[in-house]
Amino acid sequence: MKNLILSILSIVLITSCSVNSSYNNAQTNAIERASPKYPIQAARDRVEGYVYLSFDINDKGRTQNIEVIKGVPEGIFDKEAIKAVSKWVYEPAIKNGKAVAQKRIAVTLDFILG
Repeated sequence: MKNLILSILSIVLITSCSVNSSYNNAQTNAIERASPKYPIQAARDRVEGYVYLSFDINDKGRTQNIEVIKGVPEGIFDKEAIKAVSKWVYEPAIKNGKAVAQKRIAVTLDFILG
């Protein structure tokens, strides 16, 4: 019975969480953004936090070289943040009529329970 209640509570918490991104210094627009999944244990423990990431956008608009600069609490949300950002797609930046890569884009993903 206790496990059933915990499972139901986890589902409710996970479906009601929100993940917001802020401070994105890309010189182009995002075409596709996957939201990170809220880690089940963090939801059960009612842990909130954020991950500050750096990544590059190649000339095709794909993210690469994703690195966690800071995660709070450390290590809790990093894996899910990296997985989500790896699926993001941007319009390629154009310089002198040609698609170019962008380096060291910074973004913060906030993990907040709803």
